Order: sequence, then C-alpha cells, then structure tokens
Amino acid sequence: MAFTSTAAVLDAIEARVEALTPSTQVNADDRFQVIIGEPRGQTVPPRTCFLSAFAGIPNRQGMACYPWTTQVALEVVYLDVPTEAGQPTIAQTAIRDSEDILADLFTWASQTDGIDRIDPDTAEVTPMGDGSLSCTRRIRVDFQRA
Repeated sequence: MAFTSTAAVLDAIEARVEALTPSTQVNADDRFQVIIGEPRGQTVPPRTCFLSAFAGIPNRQGMACYPWTTQVALEVVYLDVPTEAGQPTIAQTAIRDSEDILADLFTWASQTDGIDRIDPDTAEVTPMGDGSLSCTRRIRVDFQRA
C-alpha cells in the first residue's frame, strides 16, 4: 500500500491517535480529540491534539524518488488544573500520554504497508501561561507515495 500524500498520512495518524484511550481518563468525554492544523483559538477540552506536517519531499536515490519524507508535529494541549495530592500532575499526564501515543505509532508504523519508518524527537512539555500546558513531539515519517 502507498499513501497518496502527506495529508493521507495525517489522516491515518489522526485515526490512530483518536482510537487510543488515555491512561488517566476521568470520564468518557476525556479522549484524544485530533484537529489537523495549527491551534487557532480553539476551545480546549481536557486534552486536544493538534496535528500538522510539512508537505512531503522525495528522498532521491538514483533516478527513483522513494520513499517520501515529512515531519509531523503532534501538540497535545491540556487544561493545567491542580491535581489532588498523590495524583499525577498535568505535566506527568502529558509525558505519559506522549509516550503512550508514540508507542502506538511505533506499532502502527511496523504494521502498516507504506510506512517505512518513524523517527521521533523527544517531547517538550511547556506551560503556555494561559491556564493550559502543551506537550509537543515532532516525528519524521518516511512513507511510500502512490
């Protein structure tokens, strides 16, 4: 299988992330809601994911132009609310979620025809100063393009 574009890779990642259940889910509405594109003042439920990418480029190997490469950014935004003593902080939750998502994406990459490899950077957890916290991870994705 090959992907028709970087946008198709984003659609596949969106479906994969939205299918996950957060380990610290507090109710049925507490889930990974993915929006493709940059944050633009959207309201933030307990955790909202913004997924974006650079348009892919081919890796030139002789006369062939495959695989293609893109860099995906997954930013998960959390309401930075106090937690009860003994419970994970929002920063700890963000780190765990980021690791859980990455573990699942490694599984996805290894089981999906057309995805050659993923190469992630470490995730960065940053207070945003507006009552929210952001956890961003960039991932290089090599894929076969149709």
